[in-house]
Amino acid sequence: MTIEAGIYVPIVFIVIITILYYSFYLYNHCVVYQSCYIAGLRGSNCNELTNSEIEDYVNQEVAKLLDEQIFQYQIKYKSNVSISSIQISAESAIKYILKRMGIVNEESLKSDRSVKVMRTNPVMFIRICGK
Repeated sequence: MTIEAGIYVPIVFIVIITILYYSFYLYNHCVVYQSCYIAGLRGSNCNELTNSEIEDYVNQEVAKLLDEQIFQYQIKYKSNVSISSIQISAESAIKYILKRMGIVNEESLKSDRSVKVMRTNPVMFIRICGK
């Protein structure tokens, strides 16, 4: 009984800790995608600004949204604004204690997300459809 407990208890403990770490990873992966999409959607509604101003606005929105929700992540993001769309790509890497211990390196739990939002101008859309 003691030998079996000495083997099974550490294995179960490691499995539970691993599930917790991966749940944080999955949560952050979803939050990065959601934040990029929300920032792109907000930028698509700015019809009176130039493309560079919209790009700055989208970058500020992504930074603000990610600062509110992310747990122990390093995030690099880049936005690209064209006449018809806004594309935001974000790259996030995990930095938990496992990386510091040398068990998991930063490249093994890296996630890349990309979002493309179409820019809409309701007035121009109605004018084009009316022709």
